[in-house]
Amino acid sequence: MRQHKRILFASCSILTFASIYVAITPALAGAPSNEQLYQMILDLQRNQKQMARKLEAAYAETAQVKEELATLKGSVAQSREMAALSSVERRMYLSNPQSDTRAVAAPNVRVGFGAGTNGHDPYAFTDGSVALPLGEKYGFQVDAIGGVTPNSNFTGAAAHLFRRDPKVGALGLYGSYLHGGGGYDDGGVLENGYVEGKLGVEGQYYLGRVTLEGLAGIEWNSLEEDVSPFAEGRVGYYPTDNFKVNGGLRHRDAFGGRTQLVGGAEYLTEFGSGIATSIYSDFSFDLTNSDVSSSGDFSAMAGLRFHFGTNGDRSAPKTVFC
Repeated sequence: MRQHKRILFASCSILTFASIYVAITPALAGAPSNEQLYQMILDLQRNQKQMARKLEAAYAETAQVKEELATLKGSVAQSREMAALSSVERRMYLSNPQSDTRAVAAPNVRVGFGAGTNGHDPYAFTDGSVALPLGEKYGFQVDAIGGVTPNSNFTGAAAHLFRRDPKVGALGLYGSYLHGGGGYDDGGVLENGYVEGKLGVEGQYYLGRVTLEGLAGIEWNSLEEDVSPFAEGRVGYYPTDNFKVNGGLRHRDAFGGRTQLVGGAEYLTEFGSGIATSIYSDFSFDLTNSDVSSSGDFSAMAGLRFHFGTNGDRSAPKTVFC
């Protein structure tokens, strides 16, 4: 019996060994050599380097996409801000201020002509102005005017030195000179010619589509030969970006005191390449009697202006010659 068990055990062992040998022999027969293993390692390293380069390129592309996305977001935010500011910045006399914070973006010129009636006498005129930047925050403007009436002629000039922030407003100094030809009644004495000069402070304040405008100072004329104060205030409103209406009051102590209701309108058309034209009108209605007018007197004028340089400059101060 023991002999049989030993034989059986030996047979099982041999069978088991044979089975294992048969199982592993094909695997051993297909195992790569050392050279093949080395080549496989080299291939893996090359693939790893290629993957690393592709990963770096992907990282760089991702960074570029993030940068472009950030730029796009910034542009969208700026566009929204510009849209919100368009009612303030994209107006008549505009020097591209939505993205430009300079007082005057570039030198610009305006020339024009018009006609009107000053209470009783008609007149015609031509005018012009030149605005120049003085650094980033300041500007300088010179105006000139010349015209004729049935019995005389007149010429004048004005200068403005101002500081302007397109998002807030403008503040500056103002001075003007006006000469009238012909004869003028000076208390029963006929004076040959008339001279008037003004010095003052002017400003604008932007409130959305509303602009507050003011001018105040002192004046001197050759008939009274005295210094007296004057002031004018207007509220401007832009129903559209290129159309402005305004109204306010004007007062001067000269010639017995004169208070007027004033108003006007202007519409601008842009042609591109820094060229634009505007048609405008202005009126005044006397509220009090004075030495040169009566309550209820009405004056009006209208004209056409051509703008060269920056489609007109919205910051251009308003000249008051009379």
